Amino acid sequence: MKQTFSHRVFDWILIGISLIFSVLTFMNLMNGFEYFSSFILRITFAFVSATALISLLIQKFNGERLSRIFIIVSLIIPAILIFYQYLTDLIFYSANRLNLLQNPTLFLKLIGGIVLLYFAIKFSKQEEVDRIKDYGILIIGIGTFTICYVLIRTIEPNLNSELTDYPIWKTITKITIGILTLIIGIRIKNLKTKFNKGLILTLILMFIFGLI
Repeated sequence: MKQTFSHRVFDWILIGISLIFSVLTFMNLMNGFEYFSSFILRITFAFVSATALISLLIQKFNGERLSRIFIIVSLIIPAILIFYQYLTDLIFYSANRLNLLQNPTLFLKLIGGIVLLYFAIKFSKQEEVDRIKDYGILIIGIGTFTICYVLIRTIEPNLNSELTDYPIWKTITKITIGILTLIIGIRIKNLKTKFNKGLILTLILMFIFGLI
């Protein structure tokens, strides 16, 4: 059996969690959806979960990289997105939607994700520089996803009359944010930007993206 991290039990925990998420996310793909722009989120979560599971089982895949991406994308980022939505409603609409933050499952995922990420770093067999490169690859993926999502959301109203048109200024601004995020990820991967600096810039860009 492939051993990805230095702790065998941790490997099995990740295999079990990624298996559960793979099953749940693929079942979710079978449910109906209103908008394709929201459906690609389901596709992304299913893909990330499945690749993490495969990488923990098959030798030739980078299990550490893909399992850390799974932890961040499937467990940590969803909670951040909800928090961004809460801030957006509060700042722009003066709507204190505390119900968005009253989701115990979401916060269990967030806490579990932070704990798993901590142990993924603790039990890592990679050098720190390789982990930094992996985070750069993740940020590249976030930038690429952002660009694709905005383009689909811009085009979709022409195919679905129920959706409101996406303002051109918003499209340009959000695509620019996606491109900047992509550039930051490339620079981190190539070790041309310090990781801490790149991470802060990425979080700022994603915060702006969520507010627009």
